[in-house]
Parts: sequence; C-alpha cells; structure tokens
Amino acid sequence: MKPKLKILVVDDDVEFSDSLKDLLGLQGYNTKAIYSGYKALEKLKKEKFDIVLMDIKMPGMNGVEAFREIKKINCRLTVILMTGFSFEDLTEDAFKEGAFAVLYKPLDIPKLLQHLDAARREMEGYT
Repeated sequence: MKPKLKILVVDDDVEFSDSLKDLLGLQGYNTKAIYSGYKALEKLKKEKFDIVLMDIKMPGMNGVEAFREIKKINCRLTVILMTGFSFEDLTEDAFKEGAFAVLYKPLDIPKLLQHLDAARREMEGYT
C-alpha cells in the first residue's frame, strides 16, 4: 500500500477549503486546510507536505506570490494552483517558475485526482 500523500489546501474561501479537504480525505489523502498565503508559509516551515493546492486570488498575498515563497522553503514541493478567474499573466509566470498545474474552478474533481496521481508518480521518480 502506498503511503498517503500529505496535501495542504490553501484558499481564503473557508467553506471551499474545508469541503476540498474533506473530499480528498475521503479519497485517502492526508489533508489540512489553511486560509491565507501567509498562514501557508508558516505551516510549511513547521510541517512537511507533499503537495500544495493553492488559490491564486487571495487577499494579502496572492497564490503566485505565496508559490514563489514556498519554492524558497522547498524547491521540490509540488504546487497546484486553482482559480475561478482568468489570470493569464499570473498563470504564465507560475508555470515558468515551476507550478505543476493550474486548475479552474469549479474544480473538475476527476481531473484534480488525475493531477494528484501524476504528481505522486513524479515524486516517486525523485526517490
């Protein structure tokens, strides 16, 4: 049996974050939810995660800014960005800097699960 991936969900929409955390938990993932980019950075300095699912549009520090800081903490951490808006310039920058994927809301859950599976396979290639 494969170990559970540990996923951090970061979105200022508390209901969305908690629902996604619960849904992924039902799929066998070890998932926690945080509601801001700043809090995510604090959490990632204290605790190890395999994947971060992060909203792009958040108050304070947006998801791309947080992504850049996350890469300074752990350059190999898989980050999947999520957005309900079209931010072509931000998503293009994120891909250039190594974002694994950008998913659009409302999330296509089967597609999200495919990305998580692909991320797992890629991580297994590092070991």
